[in-house]
Amino acid sequence: MSSENKVCKTTITPKGVTLEFTDGRTLVCDSTQLPPETIAQAALFGIRRKITNSFADAKGNVAEAFASAQETWNQLTSGQWTSPRETTAGGGKAASDLVEAVMAITGKERGVVESKLDEMTKEQRAALRKNPQVDAKLLEIRAARARAKVGETPVDVGSMF
Repeated sequence: MSSENKVCKTTITPKGVTLEFTDGRTLVCDSTQLPPETIAQAALFGIRRKITNSFADAKGNVAEAFASAQETWNQLTSGQWTSPRETTAGGGKAASDLVEAVMAITGKERGVVESKLDEMTKEQRAALRKNPQVDAKLLEIRAARARAKVGETPVDVGSMF
């Protein structure tokens, strides 16, 4: 798995992480050189980050956040680092709207987009959502989902007023 940012490309290898900086320098972080306590702390940090990232889009909805956290924990305990996310015809909730938007804009594969978003802070993801191009795509995705739901639960709005 690899990802890129403005200063380096990072690649996770079986032994650790390799950082290839844009100035040509490379740093190889071999995990076999770390004490067991540091490896444990790094693993716990990664687990915490993975789980909390899973509900970044919950927007204060505690039930949704808990469900996402539980789903991610179950996925991890079953030996899966990435979830086999499925998109329904209506762009269902199984896939993150932000992931879908970035995939549509960039043409990048899901794993690449999810990896990059996992590296971003909450503030960076919030800024990305405010980007006019991303915001427009998010609105488009949500509108498509809303149109798909109309057929599921018809409501006569006219009779309400």
